[in-house]
Amino acid sequence: MEMKVKITNPIIKGAILLHLLEKFDHGEVETLIESGVSPESLDNLRGQLGVDIVRLMHLDILEIHFNINDKHINDGLKTLNHQKAEFEDLAYFIENGASQRMLDSFFRMEPEIIRSYRRFLDRDTKPGRTSMPSVKVREEIQKSWHSIANNDANLIINTRAKLKILHQQFSEYSLDTLYAAATEFGVNVP
Repeated sequence: MEMKVKITNPIIKGAILLHLLEKFDHGEVETLIESGVSPESLDNLRGQLGVDIVRLMHLDILEIHFNINDKHINDGLKTLNHQKAEFEDLAYFIENGASQRMLDSFFRMEPEIIRSYRRFLDRDTKPGRTSMPSVKVREEIQKSWHSIANNDANLIINTRAKLKILHQQFSEYSLDTLYAAATEFGVNVP
């Protein structure tokens, strides 16, 4: 659904008028005309002094409207929510000891963004191999790892979510350690 909204704020009106002039100055006259702005209005507006534009934007007779497309707003909000969840997961993984290799494979972000988050959260990676818990604990981790996705036949959990659930059960271990233990025998990661 699309709705039409009248702009009453003079500052926004002025910004739109200046935007029209800017498009005109950049040679986008055809775009403006296709959008419904008449060539005469563009010429008249272009010939005004800045002080006249300021006075014009305060006149109630100047009506400026814009259209809002609900679908585009909702799509934008979904994208923002998805990005927020991604960055929350990234912070969780960094704060709970995920290796750089894990972060690079589980997050579709530029490596520099991931490194900047790591610096911001003041969490450096430890060099060397991941230390493993005892054999008994590793078996418990592997059992839990496989039961997480198998407890509901209709539930498909991605590896990131699965690791977060596993970390809640074994919070004393880093995500790097849990992932290494869970996939120790080369089991395919779902």
